[in-house]
Amino acid sequence: METRPRSRNRCVCALDLHVAACLGRADRWRLLLVIAMFACVVLHEYGHALMARHYGIGTKHITLYPIGGVALLERMPRNPRHEIAVALAGPAVNIATAILLVAFMFLTGGLGGAFLFHLFAVNVILAVFNLLPAFPMDGGRVLRAALVKKKGYMEATNVAARVGQYVAMGLAGIALFTLMPTLLLLACFVYVMAGIERRQVAFQKHMNGGFDPYFQPNTPPASTFSGEYQEIDVEVLPPNSQRRSFRFGSH
Repeated sequence: METRPRSRNRCVCALDLHVAACLGRADRWRLLLVIAMFACVVLHEYGHALMARHYGIGTKHITLYPIGGVALLERMPRNPRHEIAVALAGPAVNIATAILLVAFMFLTGGLGGAFLFHLFAVNVILAVFNLLPAFPMDGGRVLRAALVKKKGYMEATNVAARVGQYVAMGLAGIALFTLMPTLLLLACFVYVMAGIERRQVAFQKHMNGGFDPYFQPNTPPASTFSGEYQEIDVEVLPPNSQRRSFRFGSH
């Protein structure tokens, strides 16, 4: 019974060696860089997850996609300051990683060369891009949370979603001008998700008898509403009467 699994393992190892042999040095370098880039995305998501845990919010899992990652939180932060902290935690991890990479290259006289420089650039881009006020990315979450006290949760969401859609249209224009299909896909994704989340928040408010669903914890709502909050590149599940999913964050 053990012979077959061992044979399969030998076949897999042989295939791995064959693939490694077929890859040239440049190809192996690119593959390693791609793996390192996704590792940076994972660190970004762990930043969100750990900050959420600091506020008593668990993380169910972290999922990677070709255009980013998603950390599924058990619920949405119920305080604007907490939402800002959770949103900023991901970019902060990337900034810290970039600083460590620069320090390492400086102290070692440039050890790592182009590879570490590219990784430094990836972390800077991840931080800056996610801080754009393109709701529902990290910067958009910060904008919405900053507006909650003055405008209320529903109106703050509407404003952040409109700003996010304007930013998405700008990104789409850049993508068309520079012939970058991935950026165009991302811009369309952000535009659509901003509208979906705005409608979903309106539905939540309706289910809570007109009360803001999360940022009025001392006001008893007309009905209890549970939610799952996902951090980073947004994929919002269609609303239903039992549960819904929010994401915020990283590309």
